[in-house]
Amino acid sequence: MRLGYAYALGCAFLLGAANPASAAGCKPGDAGLAGHYYLRGVMEVGSELLLKKDGSFEFMLAYGAN
Repeated sequence: MRLGYAYALGCAFLLGAANPASAAGCKPGDAGLAGHYYLRGVMEVGSELLLKKDGSFEFMLAYGAN
């Protein structure tokens, strides 16, 4: 189950990276959704999504064990 979730998350990330879109072609997001979002409850995976009021975002994903 854990491997399936990590695999799906990795595939989604690669698909997003393989389909670059121009930032100028994107509409601003809903400012009410702006904020920090964190992945919780998953071992050996850490991620953070920062949605900004102007529609831009920052994303971090770390996977692995010590």
